[in-house]
Amino acid sequence: MQWGPEAIKAAARLAGLVIDPDTEEAVGVAESEQARLVAINTILDRAYGKPTQYLEHSGDVGIFDAIEEARQIAISRSAECRPEALKPN
Repeated sequence: MQWGPEAIKAAARLAGLVIDPDTEEAVGVAESEQARLVAINTILDRAYGKPTQYLEHSGDVGIFDAIEEARQIAISRSAECRPEALKPN
């Protein structure tokens, strides 16, 4: 990706990680702490990946229970539509 390296360099400057060798001071540092933290987080996410986010389910029905219930409904409906059930008495 052509813009990736430049974006990381810009984030590094904002985070205060780029040091001018002549003055030994950070160059291009963001004025707000929030912007610096966002820049640091961006670099870490790019380098190490975003942390895993676990999902929590608060319902009583698990996925396998829901699948089984749907299967039972489908079986009962197909039994109601048997060809012999469609013949006149």
